[in-house]
Amino acid sequence: MGKLMQARFWRDPFFVMGVVLVMYAFKVFGKIVVGEMIHSPVISGDGFHNISDLFEAMAVMLVVYLARRSPNAEYPFGLKQIEYLTSLVIGAALTVVAFNFFVDSFVGLLAQVPAADAAVRQIIPALPPFNPLVMSTDALPWILIVTGGSALLSLFVSRYQISVGKATGHQSLIADGSETWSDGRIELVVLAGVLCEYLFHAAWLEYPLGIYVSYLVVHTAWSLIKTGWSALLLRTIGKEHEDEITRICLATAGVVAVESLKTFRVGHSAVCMLTVRVRGQFAKSEHIKYALENAIIGHLEKEDFKGVELQLKFVGPDPERHRIALAVVAFEGQPILADTLEQCSHLLVCDMENGAVVRTKLVEKGADPIAILQRKRVRSIYLYQPTEACVKLAGLIEVTTAPTYSLSALGVKSVV
Repeated sequence: MGKLMQARFWRDPFFVMGVVLVMYAFKVFGKIVVGEMIHSPVISGDGFHNISDLFEAMAVMLVVYLARRSPNAEYPFGLKQIEYLTSLVIGAALTVVAFNFFVDSFVGLLAQVPAADAAVRQIIPALPPFNPLVMSTDALPWILIVTGGSALLSLFVSRYQISVGKATGHQSLIADGSETWSDGRIELVVLAGVLCEYLFHAAWLEYPLGIYVSYLVVHTAWSLIKTGWSALLLRTIGKEHEDEITRICLATAGVVAVESLKTFRVGHSAVCMLTVRVRGQFAKSEHIKYALENAIIGHLEKEDFKGVELQLKFVGPDPERHRIALAVVAFEGQPILADTLEQCSHLLVCDMENGAVVRTKLVEKGADPIAILQRKRVRSIYLYQPTEACVKLAGLIEVTTAPTYSLSALGVKSVV
């Protein structure tokens, strides 16, 4: 029991974010002090960036608290979707950080060519002043401790955040972990740059590396913004998942077609609204429903969705509603199919559904039977021996040769 409680403690999102807050506090102090000491725009800039990370971590804790609230009548899915707002906010903040990194690094790179620096500053006078990097043997150990220690902490804590976020279904934790992972890569680049500067006495290496750092930050920012934007606007869970759901349905016996499929995310859960068309005898089959639910939910849960809400609706086959007409004539007091349209005395108009006659109406042929057929919206007329004159109807109404005179054999049970 004690081990179980301990495992839950380590996997608790609030404990994870507490670890993150301690990590950022270490980073802010170390990077700002060392960065200002050696005039490194990347190190000190990243330290100030970590101040915003402190507030983001506290915001994540608040969002996790809100997302844990139970659904109610006003919010049937709870407040899980608010976690994707965190992705948008973190992505936007990272974009600002990337821009500042780029400007500082660009200024440092530009300062290596004084003539170019002077020319550009005449065009863009708002560029910040250049502070040359100060590298010394005394400062090197502190730089290695701060940058190397920060990189290792970032890589370890980010995996920890993402792992717990996926296990508990908290997107805000995953988003913050992705940013921390990006921080780790940035800090490794900075560490490599510092070592190269010291070993090769090339201070200018700091600045192209800073530009590359800004690219890495923008890449992470765009990924977070895209994820948050898609979820908040209820974008589909992905074409690959919808294609697999369709394949599962069509591979199930009795399913004729997928009439509609709508999907979206709520937190780390998938909502799937599905309408399938089945053959008539399967319209109320619990076996098909059970098979589809298990297959679809099983697939989505394997794809890291923590829950699946499946709204499954069955519809029967297309009734194919249309009208036909039988040219009839009396024989020994009983109506039979006439040989030709000229010989018939009445037209039996039949409403068809699913290939069966569902209602009939007997009308007199009149002087203009073609006009009657068109007014009744008849698709085809049945005759026993259509003449050449009847065939001319084919341009307006389909003429079909029946195999029998018997109306009952043609599906007519009674004549009304």
